[in-house]
Amino acid sequence: MTMPSITSVCIALIARKTRARALNEPPISSYWIPLVGHALSYRKWTKELFHSTRTLSGSDARPVSLVLFGQRVYVVTASRDISAVFCSKNLLVGPVVLHGVGTLFNVSKESLDRIARIPDGRNSSLIDDIHPFYFDVLKEGPALNEVITSFLHCLGAELAKEDAKIHASSRGVEVQLQDWMRTILGNSSTVFMMGSHILEEEPNLLAHFHQFTLDLLTFGMGLPRCLSRKKYENRDRLIGAFIRVYQDREIKQQDAIWWVTALQKKLVEAGVTCDYDIGASMCSSWFGLQANVNPASFWLLLQAVTIPGLADRIRKSIAPAFNSRGEVVHLEFLVGDPLLRSTFYETLRLFALSIPLRLVMEDTIISGFTFRKGGIVMCPVRPVHGDTDIWGPDAAEFVPERFIREPVGGLLRGDTKNL
Repeated sequence: MTMPSITSVCIALIARKTRARALNEPPISSYWIPLVGHALSYRKWTKELFHSTRTLSGSDARPVSLVLFGQRVYVVTASRDISAVFCSKNLLVGPVVLHGVGTLFNVSKESLDRIARIPDGRNSSLIDDIHPFYFDVLKEGPALNEVITSFLHCLGAELAKEDAKIHASSRGVEVQLQDWMRTILGNSSTVFMMGSHILEEEPNLLAHFHQFTLDLLTFGMGLPRCLSRKKYENRDRLIGAFIRVYQDREIKQQDAIWWVTALQKKLVEAGVTCDYDIGASMCSSWFGLQANVNPASFWLLLQAVTIPGLADRIRKSIAPAFNSRGEVVHLEFLVGDPLLRSTFYETLRLFALSIPLRLVMEDTIISGFTFRKGGIVMCPVRPVHGDTDIWGPDAAEFVPERFIREPVGGLLRGDTKNL
């Protein structure tokens, strides 16, 4: 880099930070390339980047600004500020979801406009209704029990296939645990949600999904097809399976969970009639299942089998939920078991990578700083989940009983763990 180039970069950085101070925005974390900003470090070092923003903001963890390809992003890591973000009516998740569905899954602008439109005689749009819809179909009780029962049935079928492979080999079967669990959970959750026909329609569905997750930045940046042909073709094959199943839904969605059809009906009622857009929308819902629920299940199982004695303790605790043939006969007992639930919550605390996003619709004050209209708010959960001020000095440790012990001094501690 020549001296004039270095000088230009320095001037641009000084001007950007001076403008931020004048507008009372959160301080900007350092970067070197104008417009690109923190995009490269965000892709490669997300955990370290969020840690550095928390360090930069001091012991009180004030909000910090990033720049991703010219887009101002506000990173919020203090629990009190995250609560303020979630409570603010000026910071909305719907527009972020629509942008993601359009950019990543190529849903047309026409369909996105109809999803966001508030019909005559109603107070909310389809995008406003999606979260309450999922809350209803997944809330604890009969609705969630139906989901669990269906998934356990599909999981049992997958495990039976694996048992057959093991018994057919005199030396057993050696597998890479993460890949094996990814396939078992991926197939089970796919059949539970979409029915069995979609894997017949596209046997490599999970492989296309995993490649798609690696290509998300390409679509997020809006790189044209001519520069990323293979990535676009992979996405076409992934979404294409959902389109074909929807087009022949009377047959190929017979064994899908009921709310898949309900969501498709809501899309049609909102004015979305394009088969591609409906298929892509369902693919985005399925993507959330594969990218969030399945990894959490993997980490839960991994902790259970690697922490000495934990698997045996969980088996003993949930034993009354099963009959002599290993079938679940008391589902409420199973899902309500304190040790199992606490272990799952602890898994989410340490391994969840969720980063809730909000779009700033109007200038908003958070923690004394101005979040300006058009900015994106990120609330990474990892810094909060590892905060010793909240969880105690053992915050970095996996403590299965953490959520069933009495808090000490306002902390959810695990100092007296008994593993």
